[in-house]
Amino acid sequence: RSSDLGLTEGLARLALALNDQGLVRESLDRLKDLGGTTDSYLIRWSGLTLCKLLHREKNYDELFSTLDAEESTARRLEDRPLLAALQMVRAEALAELGDFAGSARHLMNAAELGIADSAELRGHFHLSLGRILQHQGHDAGSMLQARAIMRLQRLRVR
Repeated sequence: RSSDLGLTEGLARLALALNDQGLVRESLDRLKDLGGTTDSYLIRWSGLTLCKLLHREKNYDELFSTLDAEESTARRLEDRPLLAALQMVRAEALAELGDFAGSARHLMNAAELGIADSAELRGHFHLSLGRILQHQGHDAGSMLQARAIMRLQRLRVR
């Protein structure tokens, strides 16, 4: 059962990376069918995958509603890395919508939660920051994204 949860959650993340939105949804639906509570690490972090999918689909109403619920769960369970990652998704979405003050507020929240201190999340932090800067028209955005990709590649090689 736990191996099924792990495989299914991993498949959802892989499908998101490959931009196979149908497979992401199918995998996330399968996770629901397998059961589990938000106390489960895999179930909890699958919420981040759903948020990233909704963000990619530009389904902002459902994204912000889902982010509210996922952030509430992360706070209740004191899962600071998850909360920081969710804050980054929110910051990116707000920047896309032109709310740069709101985006900056959530960037600061993520930083205060230690996202840049986490080896697993640091590359994603720089990637998101680069995207946000690009939405603001800054040339530094593409440099940060390139740096993030190098960090993520080094992390995968280890």
